[in-house]
Amino acid sequence: MSTLQVDCTNLHSNPSCPHGPMVKFIKSIQGNPQEYFACTACRNPKDCPFSLKCGEKFSAVKIRALSDAKRQMAPKLSHVEASELLFKFKKLSVRKRDFCRSCFVFVFPDSANLHSGHNIVHKVTDDMLTHPSQFVLAKTNDKVEAQYWFNDETKQFILSLVEQLESSSVLCIGTPTVYEMVRSTGIRC
Repeated sequence: MSTLQVDCTNLHSNPSCPHGPMVKFIKSIQGNPQEYFACTACRNPKDCPFSLKCGEKFSAVKIRALSDAKRQMAPKLSHVEASELLFKFKKLSVRKRDFCRSCFVFVFPDSANLHSGHNIVHKVTDDMLTHPSQFVLAKTNDKVEAQYWFNDETKQFILSLVEQLESSSVLCIGTPTVYEMVRSTGIRC
């Protein structure tokens, strides 16, 4: 028999891969535990080769490859720039707020012509901005960036479990609708 556990202690000190912080897994096969860090975004190690056994360090070659991969995957905007863009978008009247699903960007009136023929969501409300699952499409590759969207009944069930366990924080991986709901309650995600 084999088991797999996730160790969420000391998350802040875990190594990172290009997709973000890794999680520590403890895989026991016939009572023999093996501890390692792995990507939380990719189920298949071939999609993210940066797993690491506990106690080991990345080699110089892997550190260079990791640095290159992180640079390639780096967001086009910094957190500050994205926040400023959101602030500017929120200043628009709702009837002028559009989101391009094809490009995954806010569409401002002066750039609307660049999105002709694209999949556009019109009249993005403040509520939609705090619940992006209402207008952003889920990723569809279930081996990389898998996302699971739950209905209201399931989300309420999960929230009731979190409350019954008196959890102070929740780790949400690939569950944007659960993340939105838990975050709105004040529980740390």
